[in-house]
Amino acid sequence: MLAALALLVGTLVACAPRVPPPVTAVDVSWARTRWPEISQADLEHGRKLLQSKCGGSCHRPPMPSEQPAEDWPTHVAEMAERSGLTPHTQKVLEQYLVTLARAEATASQAR
Repeated sequence: MLAALALLVGTLVACAPRVPPPVTAVDVSWARTRWPEISQADLEHGRKLLQSKCGGSCHRPPMPSEQPAEDWPTHVAEMAERSGLTPHTQKVLEQYLVTLARAEATASQAR
């Protein structure tokens, strides 16, 4: 009985939706040092793309912290065709992932 309960909990956790981190004003400020025209709305659009294009039924979207910021452009390019990304949506998604990966790395270094 205990093993069955553990299996059920494990399955629910594995399939639970993961929510990518929200965009903060600090994130926007950093992103503007790299892409001067970027807005908070652009980064939030990237966040929504991550949820809709990179996650499906029991396939959780990756979190920005799962790869170094410099690795995201290559990873996004590799997945763009499979995910049905246009060049514009690929760029927006990449900007979100690079910005938030950098923010999470900086936060963990400060701890």
